[in-house]
Amino acid sequence: MFRKWLPLVFILCFSGCMPAVNDLGPPPQTTNPTMQPESVATVDETLQRLAADFISLRTAVGQFNGGSWNPDVDEWQGPKHSIMLDLGQQLGNGRFTCTQLTNLLQPPDHSVQGGDPLHELIQAVPAGAAAADETTQFLVYEWRGTHDFLFFVCENGRVTAADWWYAGE
Repeated sequence: MFRKWLPLVFILCFSGCMPAVNDLGPPPQTTNPTMQPESVATVDETLQRLAADFISLRTAVGQFNGGSWNPDVDEWQGPKHSIMLDLGQQLGNGRFTCTQLTNLLQPPDHSVQGGDPLHELIQAVPAGAAAADETTQFLVYEWRGTHDFLFFVCENGRVTAADWWYAGE
């Protein structure tokens, strides 16, 4: 019974089931085609609120800056750490200028280039190693002192990446 349908199944399968070579086309784009490299993102209200929360916690005293343990600023995934994680993701994507970053978060705790003791630590992290140029500036925002910190890679006036240095204890 299946013998009489076999040629028809064969023809249908090989004529319509497989894509033609031209149907494959180029791979899909992974970036937004409307976002030009020179365009700059706008700092929205949500990002401004997040930055304000960071600034209010930035000066809070904790174990790593002369006080006793403060869960708001010292705890892993605590409020300060969580806010800084969000800031790193939102600002370290190449869409913001270094000026926007420092206007939003205030000046960094450290501005690092070659010769600074933090430079070697930063270059041990993937984002730091990728930006090994002498003109690259790393803007460091301390979470728990220089024990654990978020840094932004600043190249040609643009924030090109963000990453963390964790002591890993």
